[in-house]
Amino acid sequence: MKRLLICTLTLTFALAAQTPAPATPVAPTPAPSRELIPSTLDTKANWWLQNTVGVSAFTGSAIPAAFRMISPPRAYPREWRQGAGAYGRQVGHFFAMNATSYTVAAGFAALTGEDPRYHPSTDKAFSKRFGHALLSTFVARGDKGGRRPAVSLWAGAVAGGFVTKAYMPRGFNDSVHAGQWTLINFASFASDNFRQEFSPEFKRLAKKLHIPFAGR
Repeated sequence: MKRLLICTLTLTFALAAQTPAPATPVAPTPAPSRELIPSTLDTKANWWLQNTVGVSAFTGSAIPAAFRMISPPRAYPREWRQGAGAYGRQVGHFFAMNATSYTVAAGFAALTGEDPRYHPSTDKAFSKRFGHALLSTFVARGDKGGRRPAVSLWAGAVAGGFVTKAYMPRGFNDSVHAGQWTLINFASFASDNFRQEFSPEFKRLAKKLHIPFAGR
């Protein structure tokens, strides 16, 4: 089982390192960036596909599932904490939460005219970039410009948290645990913002440490 977890972590980190970084401006003529692409139903559909069946969806399910297997709750039944079958259930759990979260978020964004994508900061200062990534979890852009509360992300986090009541084992399928998963989902949206904001730095560090596939 330990070999399975080690292989999974190695594979998922390798796949994650292949995720392309956001385009950066090239002087003197700025290169096109996601900020210049209008928010439409097509961009929302692409955002949904990338986050539900893309590389990030796999890594975002396999990695936390592996850590969950290393230290599962003591009250978990055996089929949720021992063996390959248990790991499969854990991966399925995180995948179901992720798919539900992004599906509901994309639906709300389409209905309300909200742009759910993350737009990297144009500042160079670390503190401003950090603040921008954090604020973007609470504030989104509208399809026609302007700022608005990130309702789509909030709705997605809640939906992803409460879908766990449908399949989690007894004692872990109540509203209290669903609320806890909601907070975890919301935190995952924030962590994804940080990943996209600091993706160039992460890639340089991975390359410096000679992590396989880094920088590709």
